[in-house]
Amino acid sequence: MRAPRELVLAASSLALLLVHTLAYLGAYPSTFGTVMSETGHGYWPLLIIASILLTAGAAIAARQRATFARAATSSRESRIKAFVEVWSVVLGASLAAFLLLENLEALVRQAAPPLLSPLRAMGIPAVAIAIVSGTALIAALVVVIATTRQRSYEGVLTDSYRGLVAQGLYSAAWNQAPWAKAFVATVLTDAIDARASGGSLDILECGCGTGVWLTVAAPLVHERGGSLAGFDLSPEMAAAARERLESSALPATIWVGDILDDAAYEPAGDLYDVVFAYDVVQQLPREIQVDAVGAMLRHVRAGGTLVIFDNDSKSRFGRVMGAKKWLRRYLNIPLVPKFYIHAAYPDLRAMRRTFERAGFSVELVPEELLRKRAMIVRVAA
Repeated sequence: MRAPRELVLAASSLALLLVHTLAYLGAYPSTFGTVMSETGHGYWPLLIIASILLTAGAAIAARQRATFARAATSSRESRIKAFVEVWSVVLGASLAAFLLLENLEALVRQAAPPLLSPLRAMGIPAVAIAIVSGTALIAALVVVIATTRQRSYEGVLTDSYRGLVAQGLYSAAWNQAPWAKAFVATVLTDAIDARASGGSLDILECGCGTGVWLTVAAPLVHERGGSLAGFDLSPEMAAAARERLESSALPATIWVGDILDDAAYEPAGDLYDVVFAYDVVQQLPREIQVDAVGAMLRHVRAGGTLVIFDNDSKSRFGRVMGAKKWLRRYLNIPLVPKFYIHAAYPDLRAMRRTFERAGFSVELVPEELLRKRAMIVRVAA
């Protein structure tokens, strides 16, 4: 569990305001109001306004996160980690900002820079109060984060896509763009040709949706001899995929499963020559995206390949879509469909480095016009 950035920012602003107030109460206990109004501390009222706005924004953001959260399981260790993260950020940011503002103000007034003198002026009692108050603030904040009722990502995604199937937005007839199908076919063909074993070919799609990509993979499997399988978290999506493959007379085994559950890979065998997923990793919380890829890798046969098709958060497309989703989520500006805001595009380059350090051979292959990327992870024979 990671602390939401909006709440970290709000807490930092509140702590900065607390430090300023306690510093001058400690230095000028009887003339605080006069000092703040007559010594040029014009930014102090601005801090009050900023703290109010940031706290209100954080509250709105927390509510939205609770509605659309795809939260990883909270544990005692994760809560401690969140506490340490927030406390270190708030303490460092508030004290550094306090000293910076004081020194900038001194320079503007052409006075001698106070450097660390504002902290010395606070006195030990004020410093102690600031530390105790700040710790209480952060502890309360982490309790709020830890106890905020968040639906699991399984519930959010299953309900979301159940609604989309029921509305007819997704069905067995739904299709993908020709360029995307060509890109997937090319990458999968290369992955199949690169496998170490020459026997029967077994391919599994994780998060198969309505079965579009299974129909792309099917000819590659059947002309080489082998089996084709897929599973999806949503029963409605799995049913649509089953209907599509049956109507196309393309044999495939399809079931309902969660990519993080090792048991979900077993209905058609535990290991596969090629495992792939299209726009699935992005549907998970970023904290567990690497774990999800690791789960898929555990079911790739020695000499086989895992292929992750997804958008990169650091690409131009990823950044533009990130901004659109933010505007849709928080301001309800309809730049993208509402169900798009569930997606958290992964940082594929960082993910590649993670698995390279783990000893895997990893390659990033961009689609010709950079609309999609494929992360290819090869398992040693």
